[in-house]
This record gives sequence, structure tokens and C-alpha cells, in this order.
Amino acid sequence: MELVSALDKLKPIDKNPPFLILDLRENHQRELMDLPKYTKNKVLIPRVNITLEDLLMGFYPDKLPKDKYLVLVCDQGLLSGRAADFLKRNGYSIKILIGGIETLDNLLEL
Repeated sequence: MELVSALDKLKPIDKNPPFLILDLRENHQRELMDLPKYTKNKVLIPRVNITLEDLLMGFYPDKLPKDKYLVLVCDQGLLSGRAADFLKRNGYSIKILIGGIETLDNLLEL
């Protein structure tokens, strides 16, 4: 519910939201069920797609700000645990969406 509250607080003029959703799923998984792009209030959701493999190999560090907390999302929550360990060791603030993408879909009801 904390994520829903944070999303509800987003405003169209928000240039620097306090969080970023990191989708760790592979392309074929995102094709089946993608994250919503906008909140119910039509505000762009801050998100980035980086697979767990790419993350662990060190790709895209410029897309992951250390001044925000990262909300990790995967299919069922398993990849997020591995990513959280890696990111915490590298100085990031992490939150994991327990239950994965289906939990987010159910929470947002967009």
C-alpha cells in the first residue's frame, strides 16, 4: 500500500519523484503483462526496465539514481531478492514489491 500512496502523490509537475520502479523482467515477460505507464490521474510513473542479468553485469548504472529508493518488480518476487542484495551492496535504497507484477496490477487497478 505504501507504493500506491507514493503513486497517488505524484503530480504532473513532479520532475524529481522520490522513487523509481525498476522492472527486472525479460522482454517476453513484459510483453505478456507490462507495467502501467501512467497513474489513474494520468501522471507518468517513474520506471525503468533493466533485466536482472544486465543489472548484475553492471549495465545501466546511470539509470539508477542513489538519491531515490528503487522499487523492485519482477514476475513473482524471486528476482527482486537477488537484485536487492546486489543493489544494497552498491549503496542503493531498496523496496521490493512482494508478489511481483500481479501485485502491482491489483494495487493500481488502472
